[in-house]
Amino acid sequence: MGPYGRTGQMVDWKQVLNNVVAVPPVYRNPVNANVGQFILRCSRSDLDALLVACGDAGYPNPDKFDYMNIALYSGSGNSRPETEMAFLRRVIMQRDDWGEPIRHKIGFQAACPQGASCESAVWCQPDIPGFTWIASKLEQGRAYWIGEIEQHAVASSVSSDLIAEAWHSALGSYRFHYTCRELALQVQETRRRGVGDCRALSALLAAELQTQGIETRIRNGFLFGGRRGRAHQWIEAIDTDGKWKVLDLSTAIHARDFALADYANIGFGSLSKRVIAGQASVAHLCGGGTLRVMLDIGR
Repeated sequence: MGPYGRTGQMVDWKQVLNNVVAVPPVYRNPVNANVGQFILRCSRSDLDALLVACGDAGYPNPDKFDYMNIALYSGSGNSRPETEMAFLRRVIMQRDDWGEPIRHKIGFQAACPQGASCESAVWCQPDIPGFTWIASKLEQGRAYWIGEIEQHAVASSVSSDLIAEAWHSALGSYRFHYTCRELALQVQETRRRGVGDCRALSALLAAELQTQGIETRIRNGFLFGGRRGRAHQWIEAIDTDGKWKVLDLSTAIHARDFALADYANIGFGSLSKRVIAGQASVAHLCGGGTLRVMLDIGR
């Protein structure tokens, strides 16, 4: 049985590909069909039909990010990216996000890229302001931490007309796409392609504001809801009142495209209390040097 959209009709892969901006060849790292099938959660015959459509569209060997974006816009409701969007939708649409603070109890883990060959159990504590650390377990090649934090929502108005103009222009011009880190850092590529992830969209909006003489800074952290979390990035800009204001463009685009249009300005001066600021990587001494290892988040 093939993947069905929410209307009950078979997914038209050619139509789906019209909504997907392929990874440029210089950044593309093709993966085998098993990876694509894992991401799409579809049958092999469906995947074969997709690969034919990809060949017709000019990229016969999809990258992992191509598969993720195809899945995201497939409308099947079954794929892993669509499941993630459903999670984000639940987080974004929490009605209590602007009331009393909540207390998160969160577990973090990190694994050395050297894998089983890593002989070091030396790990720095995660740099996440406001956390009270409860327990940790540091091992060769792997580390675990548990901590608690009381989190408040940010709800501020933005008064700058220049900031508002740049915000609404970006919101109307870009869509969300999963993006590899190297490509996300290329602002010109994001402009050309019209798509990006939280890193790409943050870099783009920061660059647009800086051309207007507005000071900005990139913020890193996590979006956490229930038992799941993911790394997140947004920016802050100096408003006309001299205060830093939140601009979370990717969350606004998520809300517009995958939740409700009424939530499209949710990141314009506001930040959910389910967003936790902090470094998304941790320092690990290994092989005579110090590595930055990405953190995974969960409960």
